[in-house]
Amino acid sequence: MVIFEPTSYAKAFDVARNGLLKRVNVMTPNEAEVLEMGKALGYEGDEAREVAKELLGDMSEGAAMILITMGEEGVVAITQDGEREFPVKSATAVVNSTAAGDSFLGGFITNLYARNGQHTKSDTFRGERKDSTETLNEAIIYGMRVAAETVAHDGGVKRDYGSLQFHERWM
Repeated sequence: MVIFEPTSYAKAFDVARNGLLKRVNVMTPNEAEVLEMGKALGYEGDEAREVAKELLGDMSEGAAMILITMGEEGVVAITQDGEREFPVKSATAVVNSTAAGDSFLGGFITNLYARNGQHTKSDTFRGERKDSTETLNEAIIYGMRVAAETVAHDGGVKRDYGSLQFHERWM
């Protein structure tokens, strides 16, 4: 699985323009990065969700998913099956937004591949991942919680994430 986290508008633009999205299974851009990728590919539109739906066609066919990070508004998951909103459950006082996207992605990946031992290194390499909608939803929620903890502290990354529940159902 190839996961792409755009780190700047210029990189998002270059990855799209150079045809590299066809190698990406999951990406976690913010709204502006989605629009930059769309601009690179000549997609008209100023609504990130609509442009993301078009970008899916340029991504790898294997489990393509775009998780648009939207700050205080949460995350929108865009897949071939449609879209799902994950609003922020409780407000977090933002001290510093540095590393919010990276923290979201780190929490998402950690939860996706390590929860209850269901995802092991050998399973991943053999292509035997057991992703389900529930698993993906929990991973998105956990990523959001890690990002919320990160932005609540000066300097970006909190030293101890031990207080976060690893498994949380979306209600």
